[in-house]
Amino acid sequence: GGGGGGGEERGKGEGAEEEEEEEEEEEEEEEEEEEEEEEEEEDDHKQQQEEQSEVHR
Repeated sequence: GGGGGGGEERGKGEGAEEEEEEEEEEEEEEEEEEEEEEEEEEDDHKQQQEEQSEVHR
């Protein structure tokens, strides 16, 4: 959340803050999922390299 919105946010009071926290948690979860996917892709790449090197033997 980039600090803007002023009056409207204050009008909602604490409820708005709770909503913002939930959104931040969701974003963190998405980032973790992306990192896991990248690790899986790296594992696939290693397996492919091993298979290729076995073929060359």
